[in-house]
Amino acid sequence: MKIAIVSDIHANFIALEAVYNDIKSEGVSQIYALGDLVGYYPQIEEVIEFIIDKNIITILGNYDKACLCKEEKEGILYLKKDLPEERRKVFQWTRQNLSEKVKDFLSGLPQKIELHFEKKRMLLVHGSPKGIANYIYFNTSTFYLENLLNENMVDIIVCGHTHQPMIIETREGYVLNPGSVGVPDNSDNLAKYLIIELEREPAFILKQVPYDRNFADLLAKKLIYSTFDSE
Repeated sequence: MKIAIVSDIHANFIALEAVYNDIKSEGVSQIYALGDLVGYYPQIEEVIEFIIDKNIITILGNYDKACLCKEEKEGILYLKKDLPEERRKVFQWTRQNLSEKVKDFLSGLPQKIELHFEKKRMLLVHGSPKGIANYIYFNTSTFYLENLLNENMVDIIVCGHTHQPMIIETREGYVLNPGSVGVPDNSDNLAKYLIIELEREPAFILKQVPYDRNFADLLAKKLIYSTFDSE
């Protein structure tokens, strides 16, 4: 059995479509998304409709949650107290361009999903089991990660949020991050995702998919950043 995990799409439909086409060649039984469907890029409706149409099981991300805050100031503070001006404007644009359909969809998403397979238990979260906006990095204490696995009684934790792909093996299990589909953590123009094979012992494959990042950035510039220029 194979599953695919994607995360941090951030309204970049061009990258999402490229990743989905790659996933189709992998013979997976289900795709899961770890949240942050919106933000940074402008193709909000396309991403949400695609997620629904392809039955991609999804959890809520911290950016998604921030966009649902009743007050704009509350959402900005939730993301970051000292949010840079450009990112603040992108957040404002995103929040203002969420349709009621998208808001309803995001509002109905859970903050975690636990999966039970024949021999393994897996927890899907956006940031960490400790919180949707918490971070887990390569250098996070192994002792801390082992406690997370034990406290949640799972063998595998899969998280997003950092946009940094990783596979960490501990004595108590595994902690994984697929990286970001829509906002790669470097300039290689490769969307990232994760394949998990669950036959006997689990196997993990971090995948990278090229996409037209220049065109995606051009769309963002045209639809989002041109709004800033007109202010």
